[in-house]
Amino acid sequence: MSNYTLWLIAEQFNQSNVDRFKQLVADGRLAHIGYCLPSGRTGDFKTTDQALAWIAEGKNVYADVGFNNNESVLL
Repeated sequence: MSNYTLWLIAEQFNQSNVDRFKQLVADGRLAHIGYCLPSGRTGDFKTTDQALAWIAEGKNVYADVGFNNNESVLL
């Protein structure tokens, strides 16, 4: 885990914001990258490549996004 003090829980990522997802991965700002099952439970991805494959298929991926105290949380 990183030194972020604020975490946005389960921001949704899809094809429309895949570039943001990739940048957050590169910056080490994502934790618990997963997806929502039909039963409502969340599964985890072992790799970001799996998450990107789901995004490419038009499915939603969710992740916790880290922020520090000097940043505003903007979606």
